[in-house]
Amino acid sequence: MGLMDQCEMLYKMSNPYDVIGVTKDASEADVRQQATAKFQFDILNFEKSYKNCEDEKHDLMRVYVEHKGDMDRIMENVLCATLEDETQIRAILKSAICSKGLQAHKAFTNARCQNYCFTSISHKLCPATFSATWASY
Repeated sequence: MGLMDQCEMLYKMSNPYDVIGVTKDASEADVRQQATAKFQFDILNFEKSYKNCEDEKHDLMRVYVEHKGDMDRIMENVLCATLEDETQIRAILKSAICSKGLQAHKAFTNARCQNYCFTSISHKLCPATFSATWASY
């Protein structure tokens, strides 16, 4: 698929200059500046619609299984995830494990959260799966 076809499919416009919002005679610097602003805006809009939606939860489960509970790899491979999201991501995964929606992996259940996120998540949620040592963090 060529550039024009991709522009048409993604932006409903076949002219990449229209997508970015510049004319054909725009300087390279103008194109770069406009493209950066446009795509940063698009990324932020995507992030707002993606976070806390069912697609994100599905992706979290898939990445958890794919990387056998390794939180470093999970955080690297989940779209839009930041270190600040780790607490929430762990809570979502922990809840899925406790409800038997996911298999518990030692890499996840025995790992210490890098930003001490389990201080805000009750270890009593699923005591059979998670060690009581979480309470000490």
